[in-house]
Amino acid sequence: MISEELKAFLTEWLAWAESGAPRHPIFTPKYGLCTNSMNWEDHQTEERFWNIHHELKALLIGTFPFGRKSYDSDEIRETQHLNPQRLAWVKEQLRE
Repeated sequence: MISEELKAFLTEWLAWAESGAPRHPIFTPKYGLCTNSMNWEDHQTEERFWNIHHELKALLIGTFPFGRKSYDSDEIRETQHLNPQRLAWVKEQLRE
């Protein structure tokens, strides 16, 4: 089970991703969950939100859990938010 803090980030990220990744002051389609989580932390005023990227990294397996080649091409195209494996993983975490 994930923390309420990580759940808050994943919920906000997923809503952004599913709305077509509009221009956002925190999230960017060029980066995956880890970098976006650190950007999100930087905008939180409550200290309890400042280290969710550690929890996120512990849950993800490997440096590129959704594939290195996919990450690289999605980064170039700025389409990380469209990766079906990433979206499925986020939804699975929120269901638990």
